[in-house]
Amino acid sequence: MLLVLIAIFLATETKSLLIGESATPDAQRRVTEALVDGQTVLSVIHMRTQHLGPEELLVAAKIAVRHDETAAAVARAIDEAETRVRAAVPIARVIDLEPDIRRPETAQPVGWSGTRGDQHATPGSALARTATVWSGPMWQMTNAVRHYPWGSHTVIPELLGQPSPADQPHAELWMGAHPGQPSVLSDGRSLDKAIAAEPDALLGPAVRERFGERLPFLMKVLAADMPLSLQAHPTPAQAEAGFAAEEAAGIPLDDPTRTFKDPYHKPEILCALIPTEALCGFRPVEESLHCLAKLQLPELMPTIAALAKGGLRAAIPQLLALSARRRESLVSAVASRAASFVAAHDPEFINTYRWAASLAETYPGDPGVVISLMCNHLTLAPGEAVFLPAGNLHAYLSGAGVEVMASSDNVLRGGLTTKHVDLAALIEVLDFTDGKVPVIRPVLGPGGLRYPVPIEDFSLTRVQVDVDPGVLTTSGPQVVLCTEGTGVLTGPDGEVVLEQGQSAFVPAGEPVTARGPAVLYRSTTAVR
Repeated sequence: MLLVLIAIFLATETKSLLIGESATPDAQRRVTEALVDGQTVLSVIHMRTQHLGPEELLVAAKIAVRHDETAAAVARAIDEAETRVRAAVPIARVIDLEPDIRRPETAQPVGWSGTRGDQHATPGSALARTATVWSGPMWQMTNAVRHYPWGSHTVIPELLGQPSPADQPHAELWMGAHPGQPSVLSDGRSLDKAIAAEPDALLGPAVRERFGERLPFLMKVLAADMPLSLQAHPTPAQAEAGFAAEEAAGIPLDDPTRTFKDPYHKPEILCALIPTEALCGFRPVEESLHCLAKLQLPELMPTIAALAKGGLRAAIPQLLALSARRRESLVSAVASRAASFVAAHDPEFINTYRWAASLAETYPGDPGVVISLMCNHLTLAPGEAVFLPAGNLHAYLSGAGVEVMASSDNVLRGGLTTKHVDLAALIEVLDFTDGKVPVIRPVLGPGGLRYPVPIEDFSLTRVQVDVDPGVLTTSGPQVVLCTEGTGVLTGPDGEVVLEQGQSAFVPAGEPVTARGPAVLYRSTTAVR
């Protein structure tokens, strides 16, 4: 409490501070002009400025550099650019410049990286359960398993009826038409190619008009034994602008510093199959101040002061802009003090502190450890869900669930990662609103228990069926997953039998009923 009072006193005494505010338009113009030399630094792809204090400005920018320069020449050009910026705007004391190579040919097709969070997908990932061939208007699907290192060795193998624990982690089971690894229909076609050949028949005219000739959602089973990275996703407008800027700069889609892989947003919902923990959005600022101040660490005073004066919009960039040396010192101190409260069985913030100490072991010196103290800690019981809109900073910590998302690869990392963090783009995308994140509980709707979400890209329903058939017909395309029992989908021309772990694609408007006993998860669109 003492540190909180000190921080509030400091904030009161410095009302004229600009903490959290951007530089003036004139200062931004001078920074941009100083960055570009027309020789090695060709353009500014995107830039964010923010006051960390009255006489301290953060400049974070992604800059395009010549493709034929050596690494030494690029490093020298960055040093010279920083010198020019400080000469043009003397208060620009914290400068984070990220070079991207501008290729001579900039035209690139929209592509997909096929990655999630911090890990690269294993080439030739295993396919789950070969489907039974059936030639009617519904198809069983063969689906890809992603073996990211954070995945579970038990959840997905047991769902698929495979040996458990598995030799390698099974992180995600993909069901959909994502070009990175589309499901394969029982007639041998990949779902994305089938949709391209018959978009109206498979998607329906309304979905095709709204989203084009692509399935707008991807369904997954996600199973995590280790935490994923802190990350956020852009709005549609941010995705379109960011993708266009990086395309114009000629940054290859497989470049590890590429931020926007496609022009689409990526909201998502996760419905827990087992108890699942996550960091989700920013907790109320008052709680964050108390959580930080309780640790009684002098190293946290700048963060507390920034949070008290400028809110999260000031505190988060201040942490991300710290030097490596200051990060390591801060995170080490926070982890040690947090562990001491856990060891003392102090109940206040005990889960938050326990996870901070654990995360610091996996990611030493990562500012995401400190950021986690300012995030809501969410525990989902089976059947409960959480919706993650654009800008929401989140990380799944442990557990498993059925996840449905808009089909996109746009992930902006914000910590708990060894991968690229695009500070300028992240600050632009993050929603700094604080407050509790609601747990979504299903409501009874047509076909089962529906999880309401405020978007048209996808809708998720949990369907528990017995021996009496229930109607699953909907106007949009459907992906149906069986998680328990044996489900039988019946259409005008025949049946598809789904054992546990199997799934099917049902075209738009196809009359279909389901019987069990089984538990099914059905994803479709909310387009009417």
